[in-house]
Amino acid sequence: MSNSGLPQQKYIAGIDGLRAIAVLSVILFHLNGTFLPGGFSGVDVFFVISGYVVTGSLNNYGHQNFKAFILGFYRRRIVRIFPALIVVLGGINTADGIVHSAGVVES
Repeated sequence: MSNSGLPQQKYIAGIDGLRAIAVLSVILFHLNGTFLPGGFSGVDVFFVISGYVVTGSLNNYGHQNFKAFILGFYRRRIVRIFPALIVVLGGINTADGIVHSAGVVES
């Protein structure tokens, strides 16, 4: 499926920066609540930014029906996220096997 002829959403680098700040604020809050007492607000900020990005994407694909948009949306997410998921699950499985075979943790 080619994207030729479709209007492209303008990339705004600042959005990635805002997402990073939102995620870091939540991480700092979880490490120690006194570092950033309002760090949990980063979750709200992240969801607002994500809503903005998804709405812009939906607006760019306005000529498609909603079902085609949703299927394409999730297909793009799966292609982007699943490789990292497989690596993380494989690493956890390997680490678990090492820890259990070394007798560090009893089953």
